[in-house]
Amino acid sequence: MPSIIVCHIVYADVLGPERNNRVRGFGTGVVWSDVPGIITEKRGICREVEAITATYEEQIEAFNIEIERLKMEASEREEMQRIEQANMVTQLRKEHIDSMVVHNRRMDLEVENMKHELRAEIMSALMRAADGGIVEPKRVDVT
Repeated sequence: MPSIIVCHIVYADVLGPERNNRVRGFGTGVVWSDVPGIITEKRGICREVEAITATYEEQIEAFNIEIERLKMEASEREEMQRIEQANMVTQLRKEHIDSMVVHNRRMDLEVENMKHELRAEIMSALMRAADGGIVEPKRVDVT
C-alpha cells in the first residue's frame, strides 16, 4: 500500500496543488492544517511555465526598449541626412552662383574687348577715309 505522502504527490500531480484552504478527497470542512503532508505549492512544471512566461515577458520588454532605441537612432540619422542634404544643396547653389558670376565677368570682358576692337576698326576706317583711301565694297545682288 502506498504511503500517504505518495498519495498526496499523486493527487497534486493529477489535480494540481490544493487551493483556497480546501483539501480534495477528504470531504467538506477539512482544511490544510488538518492534513499533514499535503502539497499546497505548485509543482515543477507550473513553476517552469511561470518562469518561462516571466522570462518571455522580460525579453519582450527588452526587445521593445531596443526597438525604441533603434527607432530613435534611425530618426536621428534621418535628421542628420536631411541637414547634410540641405547643406549640400546650399553649397551647390553657392558654387553655381560663383561660377555664374565668373562666367558673367568673362562675358563682360569679351564684350568690352569686342567694343575696343570695333572702335579700333571704326577709327581705322575713318583714318583711311580721311586719307582718301575709301574702298567701295563690292555690290552683291540679293534679288
